[in-house]
Amino acid sequence: MEPVKIEDIAQYRFLSDLKLSPSGKYGAFIVRQSEKKLDGYTTDLYLYSEKKCKKLTSKEKIGSFLFEDDETIIYQSFKNAKKNQEKGPYSEFFRLKVSGGKPEFAFSLPLGGSLKKLDDGRYLVSGQTDLRCPELYKLEGDERKKALGQLKEEADYMVIDEHPWWFNGVGYINKTRSSYFIYDPESKSIERIHDAELSVGPHAILGDFLYFAGAYQKVIAPMEDAIYKYNLKSKELTEVFPADKYSVHGLYALEGKIVVSATCKGKYGLNENARFFYLNEGAKTLEEFAAPDMGFSGTLTDVCWGHGGGFKSDGKALYFTAQDRYNTPIKKMHPDGTIEDVAVGEGAYFDFDIKNGRILTLGLFGNRLAEVYEVVDKKPKRASNLNGKFLKGRYVAKPKKISFKSEGWDLDGWVLLPKDYDPSKKYPAILDIHGGPKCAYGTVFFHEMQVWASLGYFVFFCNPFGGDGRGNEFADLRGKYGGIDFKNIMDFTDVVLKKYPQIDPSKVCETGGSYGGFMTNWIATHTDRFCALATQRSISDWMLMEANSDIGIHFDADQCGGGDVISEEGRAQLMKHSPIKDAQNLKTPLLVIHSEQDYRCPIENGYLMYTACVQKGVETRMVVFKGENHDLSRGGMPKHRIRRLNEITDWFNKHTK
Repeated sequence: MEPVKIEDIAQYRFLSDLKLSPSGKYGAFIVRQSEKKLDGYTTDLYLYSEKKCKKLTSKEKIGSFLFEDDETIIYQSFKNAKKNQEKGPYSEFFRLKVSGGKPEFAFSLPLGGSLKKLDDGRYLVSGQTDLRCPELYKLEGDERKKALGQLKEEADYMVIDEHPWWFNGVGYINKTRSSYFIYDPESKSIERIHDAELSVGPHAILGDFLYFAGAYQKVIAPMEDAIYKYNLKSKELTEVFPADKYSVHGLYALEGKIVVSATCKGKYGLNENARFFYLNEGAKTLEEFAAPDMGFSGTLTDVCWGHGGGFKSDGKALYFTAQDRYNTPIKKMHPDGTIEDVAVGEGAYFDFDIKNGRILTLGLFGNRLAEVYEVVDKKPKRASNLNGKFLKGRYVAKPKKISFKSEGWDLDGWVLLPKDYDPSKKYPAILDIHGGPKCAYGTVFFHEMQVWASLGYFVFFCNPFGGDGRGNEFADLRGKYGGIDFKNIMDFTDVVLKKYPQIDPSKVCETGGSYGGFMTNWIATHTDRFCALATQRSISDWMLMEANSDIGIHFDADQCGGGDVISEEGRAQLMKHSPIKDAQNLKTPLLVIHSEQDYRCPIENGYLMYTACVQKGVETRMVVFKGENHDLSRGGMPKHRIRRLNEITDWFNKHTK
């Protein structure tokens, strides 16, 4: 068997955004694949029909798409983005028949955004409003040119008077609001349907009414949303639920009612699982009808694009992907709140659609890369082979389950055996810790882990306390960071080393990203049992996080059990859970991987760990990826993803081989 190689990731096809046509006859989805120079991705449309997949576009740059009717797709193209830069916010849409042929230009919009077709032929557009020039989308000719010139003059400055002022993967967002517009293709008119200052969220359409969540921001972005109702005919906008205590995650039309999924930061804080309510417009209240205590993160991998999944309504029931321990099934919620499985299996459904009872999905099953699946008798039936050739003849290690107990919990872990495994030999090993922390590992294909197994490493990983898929109580890590979770992971390491004496305990490495990076830093300052560490997009100081992260001002105080940067008590609470406070204990060689534009766990956290190692005289190296953000390992440029994995692998090889 040939090994899985680091550079293989440049060959994989990344599937996402699956949609069924109105009748359910056709399925369409986006496929991303590395460009030849490894500095970007082609983004093309594929069609699934009659058990076959057909490529509809070639070397495109597709943003979003929708079925205009059963035979026609409208898609957003960024192929001419560089040429259109001088136009400012601008989107081009093309029309394409499912039977194939050359795409035809449909229309352009004077703003960026995605579309949803309304029953009367108009489109709901999700776009952005810059409060420095909120009516820019209405301007034409010299007026628009002048306004764009003024905004360009401001591009050299980052004025900050809001929090957050940037967002991971987006950039500078100060005075930017998400907005809804209505576009009429006949009159070519476009109109924002609410105040420029209102920032909108999820929506649902019921009859002639558009319902959406939204919030006004003064300085700090609020966590609480109001719900609005917009009459698509009379254009009347009314508030039907006030911004009180709920963060709205989704709105759905069900049996003539509006369903709201929301949290209220109650017993379990910001990571609390969503509950489900019916909107009572008359009383302006939410009436709870289901509290399933389920998370919706999806099983982690590095071979999917985006998070996928989500909720779909067929008007009679809600369908959604949920994290169920270490698998991601599709479930169905009835109007009375009862829930049943409609698609199960060991693995993950990560994107799906349902029309007329037919469920088509993208998924990861059987240690394969992503493929299209039909759901038949609640089981995934593979319907494509778009990625099959890339693993043909390769050694793909099968995850071996290890159940263990730690701190009163029964926990799940797995081990990948090294290629050409010989029980009479000794091997190095790598412990891989997931991000989140409210996420979960499973048995799906994970490129980086398979690479290391092919290179002769044992690879082991687990789902410690704080993760998803096991309810609110299990996920509630507030005020416990570096405590029970650290103990779980160390206990798991002990179990693996005992079960597999073939692992050389002097050659065990560890890595993790985001929360896994936090835990790597915690390990670096609390034990020297590992021979080498690689911390990625990490947290080293919660005060840095609270001051700089796009989620910090809410998330950090919540997760650290209280804390702020303005009081001695608050700073003490943040520092209690900061790995850097114990930097005097640093001993283990530490590789620091960070992206320059990581606004989720800002790069200052990486610099701090690197500097601490330098001052302590601990072997260290830091690699900064320019132009990348928090999602480097999952969606960075192919050449950067390859370099990242080479850096980590070389670091571990240096200290084990």
